[in-house]
Amino acid sequence: MLNKTIKINEKEYTLRNSMRVEMIFEYIKGAPFDIKDANDWRLYFYCMIKANNDYDKPYYSEDGTESFLDEVSNEDFASFINIMTEYFSGEYARLKEDDKKKVKKKRTSKQAKS
Repeated sequence: MLNKTIKINEKEYTLRNSMRVEMIFEYIKGAPFDIKDANDWRLYFYCMIKANNDYDKPYYSEDGTESFLDEVSNEDFASFINIMTEYFSGEYARLKEDDKKKVKKKRTSKQAKS
C-alpha cells in the first residue's frame, strides 16, 4: 500500500491509496474509477490529497477557499507522477515475482506426482 508524503508550498501532504480515494474520484468524475489521461491523473492527485488530508492537514486557505489547486505547480504534479510510477512499478515487479513463485510451485507439484 502506498504511504508517502509530498511537500507543496512548505506543507506536507499524505499520499495513500485507498477505497476512499477511488470513491471521491468516482463521485467527482461521475464515472467508474479508471485513469485514462492526464486529467484523470490530476483528479486522482487531488482526490488522494483530499481523502487523506481533510482532517489533519487541511489545504484550505484562511478565507475558506480551496487553495490547493492554485498552489500546485507542474513540478509538484511531476513529483506525484514520479511517486506513483515508482509505486506501481514496484507493485508490478512484486506481482511478477509472485507469479513466478506460483509457476515454480505448480511445476514442482507436477514433478512430484510423476
